[in-house]
Amino acid sequence: MREVFEQIDDGDLDALAGTLAALDAKDRAALLPLLDAHTLIPVQPEPVPEPEPEPEVSSGFLVLRAYAGAAPIGGEPPRLLEVLDEEVVRQRERIRRSGGNIWYLRAQAAEAARRRNEQRHAAYSLAVVACVGTAAEAVKRLHAPWTRGRPAHLVPAAVPGLLQIRGADWCATLGRGMLRRIRSRAAAAQWPFTEPLLRAVGADAPEAPAAVACYVATPRRTPLAEFLAEDPWFDRMLPHLFDDNQVAAALVGPGAAAGWPAALLELAATGRIERDTLIAGCLRRLRAGGRPGCSRTSPCSSSSSPAPPSWPRTGRS
Repeated sequence: MREVFEQIDDGDLDALAGTLAALDAKDRAALLPLLDAHTLIPVQPEPVPEPEPEPEVSSGFLVLRAYAGAAPIGGEPPRLLEVLDEEVVRQRERIRRSGGNIWYLRAQAAEAARRRNEQRHAAYSLAVVACVGTAAEAVKRLHAPWTRGRPAHLVPAAVPGLLQIRGADWCATLGRGMLRRIRSRAAAAQWPFTEPLLRAVGADAPEAPAAVACYVATPRRTPLAEFLAEDPWFDRMLPHLFDDNQVAAALVGPGAAAGWPAALLELAATGRIERDTLIAGCLRRLRAGGRPGCSRTSPCSSSSSPAPPSWPRTGRS
């Protein structure tokens, strides 16, 4: 048991998964109360030593040294006041750089502590979810409010370990339970774990509007058009981009969603999707109405988008 808590404090997901996978269901159930009582003491940033004080600008040694070094051989020496002014500028620049370096080092230390705390909490969450009795209980743990104690929050890197511990069938049940809970903004925060879990167990692309909206808003490591061209989920997701108000609202949002219109146009230009499909989807979105911003961010509203189809003229203006 001590090994489990050491691996949690180290934030070592791989080692923790191997240890928990070697335990049977009875041992994991006995470990759960100990995990609930375990306290994760936050890691504090490493202290950054203060810089050594700069020498005084008014030091006579500095003035004489600067004057002697700046005086050309066989020529007129520069005036002492000019040399002193230059030395003052150099001293101020060194002080400015020193202060900037200290700020940068402190920011680095704070970021390292933050990442370490996130890794430790991710390891703790993996241990909790791996030790609960059922997938339904795991879903409740992952969506528990702060008022009930420290909530579990799994990260994408925990998916392989969870599969190793609980198996594909249990993880598939967990994925379906997580998918049913994606309705509110708080529940949508679990999508970065839910999507890779569903993909790992071979689940079909979800078609619930809330899930598709999360799919749209998720940042990708590769360029969006390149990712969508190879994604097996994309074809089933495409109609929902135009036909669901919740998804259309997600396309208005900032961040990753802002790149969707250009990505869809690129896919149409390369033949990955039909141009007529985009035009038909945009027309459906316009007929459906809704928030004005949803229509303005459709692919066909872009300045680089295909021209809309021409309608036959009638006698009316």
